[in-house]
Amino acid sequence: MHNRNLTMVCKHPDVKSEDMKEIIEKFDLKLDTGERVYVNFDFLFGWEVLIRPKGKMTQENYMKSHVCVLIPHMKTAVVTNKRFYDIPKARERLREAGYISIQRTLQLAKRGVQNTVLYREPDEPDKWIYRRRDSIIRAIRSEKHPEIRATDSRLIKIVQEISRHIHPKLLTFGTFKPNVKQDYTGKEVDFHDKSPILQFYQFSPEKVEQGLEEVCKGLPPQLAIGLTSNVLTEYGKMHIPMIDFSCGDIETVLSTIKELDKPGMVVASGKSYHFYGFRLLTQEENMKFLDSLKVYKYPSMGVDEGWVNYQLKRRDSNLRITPSSNKFSQPCFVDNVYFNN
Repeated sequence: MHNRNLTMVCKHPDVKSEDMKEIIEKFDLKLDTGERVYVNFDFLFGWEVLIRPKGKMTQENYMKSHVCVLIPHMKTAVVTNKRFYDIPKARERLREAGYISIQRTLQLAKRGVQNTVLYREPDEPDKWIYRRRDSIIRAIRSEKHPEIRATDSRLIKIVQEISRHIHPKLLTFGTFKPNVKQDYTGKEVDFHDKSPILQFYQFSPEKVEQGLEEVCKGLPPQLAIGLTSNVLTEYGKMHIPMIDFSCGDIETVLSTIKELDKPGMVVASGKSYHFYGFRLLTQEENMKFLDSLKVYKYPSMGVDEGWVNYQLKRRDSNLRITPSSNKFSQPCFVDNVYFNN
């Protein structure tokens, strides 16, 4: 497995360089006002079209500069600021690139802008950023736009890759609300404990794409879909070994997986990684496996200990496969890992 930049893996899998060049050409512009239009590719969920204002880049100007989010894996553009239409032939440029556009303009808060702290996540998420995320996810999940896909091709690739190796009859998914660390209420309760599965769904591998699309359409933006460890096989109910890592260092992740001697798949979750094993486990074996992960905890070995403790309480495992307002990144396949000891 090659060592890859984490954010690049999340942003650009299966996106042709020609598509990126086309977007750059269409939005690398200078307006009559002297302001510059450009595309920011360093955005985990997709790409951003921005109008950089003249003069000093204050926090308020920074927020005003964001005008549109492009999601290349869905060929969808969410317009978040009416200033987008200051760009000559803005909608036409999107259509030429094959994008369907939805307008979800977002007003800046009148108070507290100067006191806003940007990107202090997850401890103090900025209200404007959260509302923007909420608005984007509502747009792509809206039942008013049936022509827009609510599920990302990167999600489908994760499920297809797992299915190719474990050959399940049925896969189990669940909706839940990913929590962030500021929801932590006491030493005796981990924030993972406040993320129970709200509703379960089971689909055969052939029905997964259609099934997840139906679940995702209309799903509130604060909720995500997770893949659970429970699978039905020709041998009965089994479990996919899963690991939630808390570090962005791929070498630490690979070292832990190698020590566990588990062939499987690494997924970039946004700021860290997930792991899905290809050797299925019984209920008892899965509980022992989860318990064994306690010695590989962050920071030395990277495993999220809070996640492990909660999965032991649940007696199965769950990992996020869609974005939500609190976890605004689309998990995506990185590579399969095999070790010959």
